[in-house]
Amino acid sequence: MKHTKTEIAIQNTEVEANYQAFKKVLPELMKSKHKGQYALMHKCQVKEFIAGFHEAVTSGNKRFKGKPFSVQKVDDKPVHLGIHSIY
Repeated sequence: MKHTKTEIAIQNTEVEANYQAFKKVLPELMKSKHKGQYALMHKCQVKEFIAGFHEAVTSGNKRFKGKPFSVQKVDDKPVHLGIHSIY
């Protein structure tokens, strides 16, 4: 599926906003039972914690049906996964 430049810009904005929101809550998440899991992010909120990356992406695709989302690992070294985590 090919995306327009506008769609890509919206996706990039959503992913960046999710990443910034994730970094803010990460210190608390590191103290929780979710350490090591993947946070499924949508509209700057953690919607679900999932054990595996691929499972989180699959869940995001099913749950958000083509709308932007991102996946972040609850780890002390957050990695910006960028647009890769939207698909």
